[in-house]
Amino acid sequence: MNRRRPNGSPGGGRAGGLGRWIRVSRANFLPASLLPYCLGAAFALHLRYPFRPLLFLLGLVGAGTVHLAANLFNEYWDWRFAADRPAGKRLPHYGGSGAIQEGAVAPGAVLAAAWSGLGAALLLGILLSLHLGNLLLPVLVVSGGAIAWAYTAPPLRLVYRGGGEAALGLAFGPLLTGGGYLLAAGALSGPAVLLSLGPGFIMAALLTANEFGDTADDARAGKRNLVVRAGPRGGRIWVNLFLFLAYSVPAVGVLAGVFPPLALLAFLSLLPAAGAAAEIARAVRGEGDFARSSRLMIKTYNLYHLCLIAGIIVL
Repeated sequence: MNRRRPNGSPGGGRAGGLGRWIRVSRANFLPASLLPYCLGAAFALHLRYPFRPLLFLLGLVGAGTVHLAANLFNEYWDWRFAADRPAGKRLPHYGGSGAIQEGAVAPGAVLAAAWSGLGAALLLGILLSLHLGNLLLPVLVVSGGAIAWAYTAPPLRLVYRGGGEAALGLAFGPLLTGGGYLLAAGALSGPAVLLSLGPGFIMAALLTANEFGDTADDARAGKRNLVVRAGPRGGRIWVNLFLFLAYSVPAVGVLAGVFPPLALLAFLSLLPAAGAAAEIARAVRGEGDFARSSRLMIKTYNLYHLCLIAGIIVL
């Protein structure tokens, strides 16, 4: 598909201004990737592995860079395939930033920045793996980079083929949480893998909740996400299932004796989670607001991680 770029030229106009890049990269959503990474590092700290600040910060930078690259790829390819909401109808929690459509940032610059960020993160991951002598780390980094690219980019276009929720669940769960743990501990363990499932499930719940407000545009663009395929009522079931699985992780870990009892602090985030689920139910009946349910689910996601981190590191 060869759409005309803003400013009328094949490469677009000049892209500049920090605010424009913060907007198009959706940098305000960086906590979504940094929190799972910090959770993995916190679990390693709980198990008495030494905390190495520089290594932790380099991993944090790598995780954030891959996330920003993924957002930039998403912005570019959603623009190419006309998958974003029209101007004036965008919402803060889904539907893209609209920066390319409005000519604020050139499409070519967005794509170049995405590839540059991804390349920088991959190089950092390789250097860290060579320094640590760990062959699993580059596997995690390459897998995360592949998902960042393949989520919306052809030929895989995972979100258009029904694989979006699974891909992001893997990326924000086992890859990010596992990566944070791996950098500190040097190897993965069964309890660390179990812990990493929680962020994956809560991300899947968040993503599915956000799909409700964008269903018509997603269906028009050919995206085959869970809500498009299962319909609003089926989508509700998926959100509730993902939430159930997310909260099962700390419960199972505590019962098995591999997580500290205070990991159950994650259940404090059930209040906004219940509010989000109830708001989705009302909105499906035409009485609620999907934007509000998305806000509540974002609060749930952040609070889930913060409470779990606090419960794990408070000995």
